[in-house]
Amino acid sequence: MFFALSETLRTWSTPRTILILLGLVIVLGGLFVAVGAQLGGPTPEAHFIGYSAELAFAALEDEGERGRRLHIVLELIDLLLIPAYALLYACTITFGFCRLLGRASALVHLNLVPLLAGLVDYAEDACWLVLLGAFPRVVDGLATLAGILTAAKWALVFASLAVAVVALLGVAIQKAIRFGRARR
Repeated sequence: MFFALSETLRTWSTPRTILILLGLVIVLGGLFVAVGAQLGGPTPEAHFIGYSAELAFAALEDEGERGRRLHIVLELIDLLLIPAYALLYACTITFGFCRLLGRASALVHLNLVPLLAGLVDYAEDACWLVLLGAFPRVVDGLATLAGILTAAKWALVFASLAVAVVALLGVAIQKAIRFGRARR
């Protein structure tokens, strides 16, 4: 199943698709930042190493009623942003490693890491939507789970970004070498 998904990504992974996804990430990311700025401070999800239930509920309390409504909007925007960034990284990894190493390379399957990041991000958002809906009731276990999911999400997102950058740098270096050889 996972290899079939990886194969599907091979057909989608074109420069045009990557540019369209990059545009979507820029637009949705800009909207996310604009709404997030109205909250007056970072949400707990901005902490890369996770957070405690106490920090999560203190942040929700500090946001106030208007802030919690904005936080829900932020989570809903994130639901659209997640597939855009996950597919951007997955297609970039696929495109890069297929160009560098060929379609049969096992490294192409690293394109599944950003999809896992997206799934973890969806789980984190689900936790936050429940926490926001339940407020002021305290759901410690769910807030703790959200903190763990946040740390896992950021680890997977940064790993995906690093692999995508390596793939693109590899393609750029390969092109430069070929160009240099062709000029001789």
